[in-house]
Amino acid sequence: MEIETPDVAKTSTDNYCRSVSIVMDIANENYSHFERQKAFESEIPACLPERALRFIDRVEISQHTLFEMAFEPCNLALCYSKFRSVPGAIRDSVGRHLLARQFGSDLSIALASCSFAGQKCTNEHFVNFEHPQLGMCHQFLKKKFTANMTSTQLANSELSIMYFTDSTDSKGRLPFGMEKLNQVVHDSVMSSSDDSNTALNAIIVPEKKFPWASRSIAIAAAQRMDVQLRFEKYSRLSTKSSPCQKIEKLDSYRLPSWDVASSNSGGNDLKGSERQFVSDREDCINTYIVEKFIDYCKCLPSFQPIPVALVTKYKNCFDIKDISNFSRVVETCYNEQVSQIQRYQFEGSQLCQPPCRTDDYSTRFVTYSWPNLKNAQSVKLIKQLASNFGYRTSISGMRGLANIYQVLLKVQSYSESSSDNKTASDRLNFDIELEALQNRLAWLTVKAWSAKIQEISEEEAYPTKNLVADFGGILGLWCGVSILTLCELLELLLYIFRALFALKSDGTVQSEMNSYVGSTETTAVEKVDEL
Repeated sequence: MEIETPDVAKTSTDNYCRSVSIVMDIANENYSHFERQKAFESEIPACLPERALRFIDRVEISQHTLFEMAFEPCNLALCYSKFRSVPGAIRDSVGRHLLARQFGSDLSIALASCSFAGQKCTNEHFVNFEHPQLGMCHQFLKKKFTANMTSTQLANSELSIMYFTDSTDSKGRLPFGMEKLNQVVHDSVMSSSDDSNTALNAIIVPEKKFPWASRSIAIAAAQRMDVQLRFEKYSRLSTKSSPCQKIEKLDSYRLPSWDVASSNSGGNDLKGSERQFVSDREDCINTYIVEKFIDYCKCLPSFQPIPVALVTKYKNCFDIKDISNFSRVVETCYNEQVSQIQRYQFEGSQLCQPPCRTDDYSTRFVTYSWPNLKNAQSVKLIKQLASNFGYRTSISGMRGLANIYQVLLKVQSYSESSSDNKTASDRLNFDIELEALQNRLAWLTVKAWSAKIQEISEEEAYPTKNLVADFGGILGLWCGVSILTLCELLELLLYIFRALFALKSDGTVQSEMNSYVGSTETTAVEKVDEL
């Protein structure tokens, strides 16, 4: 039995979701040859509506019921949330990095334009690696540009990336459920955004810092975002009430990387996957979540970065080589632990101490609409885009890029034709095509907010040494005041004693004078009497 699409191109791999029919090859009575007969046919692409399920409960060919079939509407969210073992077995047995290479973005198509400090950069200046939370990522290799640059030149440099998303069809429409399909492939329960308008996510961190998904910046389609950075060094004070990690630690993670991401044909381009990063609080929280998961399920979760020390001790939960080894107990445990992730994050944030010293970027964003394709005004930009993607010299056969060539030719034809020949329908269709192309472009620029480094250090508001110094000062002041007061008091007593002594001396002299005057008068009287 086969499931066949009526317009399948057997010589091409460029096939999309189509209406399907179930056909069976049945031998004739003489078993001389097989005849293909249709058991079921649907005019609806891929999924069946609920109202159609009532009429296809069994499959009949030549008025004989061959077998009963059960159909249900497609529900990708139910698939990857309830039956995680289905995509999990593929990820863990095939390899997440191989899936990332096969289904991730290709910069040979996505990179519409790139420059750093006025120098042109290409997809060769990026290295591709598989991110445990985000899937395919492209890391810019700045050392090739910054090797001979001064600090002033670096501060004035700007990285500019114009991105063309190939996740849309030839009409510029995003396939239905693409975001959920990406979650099936990547199994990221940490996905914070279900916005289908996001063209790419950018993570900007200092060297030796792990690019956590929580640090990602969403750049929407038809938008330009200017990211301005300021480097900050923060020194935190460790106290009993708010301790911090004084010793700098290094954590190792496996991040398979490669140069070419367009196919899986060559496996020799994989590079060393083990990389070391300076540990921070988020590393500690991540390790806490992984260890909690291991404690309950005895296996590794595929949606978290796994430290190398744990990779060698445990295996992935759905690394199933033989389907008979599948365990419902493991899947049940896996789903239960996934539902506890937020609780583990909270517990980890309470237990994990931040580092006493952190180096990070302070960022601010400026966003505005871009490129605003409007009729003839867009000719220059579309010409540049088409030229970047090989127009006239090495034309690509990719459907997405062919759409740029097509729009360019229509823009030229539309701008050259007279207004009398343009109908309202022509104008409307042309505007729709321009809008479709606009919704497939995004522009990111990164530059310095300030050429100076900001350093922030925490100190005790009133340390012990300050208390001792202040106490000594107070004591010294008190002692000084006390000695002066004592001296003043002694001087006052001296003055009092001198005054009292002076008064006493004056009284003695006066009494002697009075006695002398009295004796003189008596002698005088006596002499007078004698006369």
